[in-house]
Amino acid sequence: MDPTQCTHALNHQQNKSPAEKLGLKIRIARIMASYTQEKLAVRSGLSMAYIGMIERGEKNITILNCHKLAKALDITIGDLLDGVFDSEKTYCKHECRNC
Repeated sequence: MDPTQCTHALNHQQNKSPAEKLGLKIRIARIMASYTQEKLAVRSGLSMAYIGMIERGEKNITILNCHKLAKALDITIGDLLDGVFDSEKTYCKHECRNC
């Protein structure tokens, strides 16, 4: 299962804002890539403080910065945004049966 595409973690985030959901997805992708916030900052050209604010849902990220993060994480913007704006419960696209 590719954790960057799995929306399982968002199933419990129904009351969260899109910024908070996106931040969670970025954090999961970063951890699954075994990157620290510092390493992601270097790879993306963004500051570590900014990445922390994004992961906590404190900042609305621009599409350009979303592209930088996706590229640094070697995933697509679509992977990051999948399930972020869904108002209804989201489901994992995989057959992991854990979602």
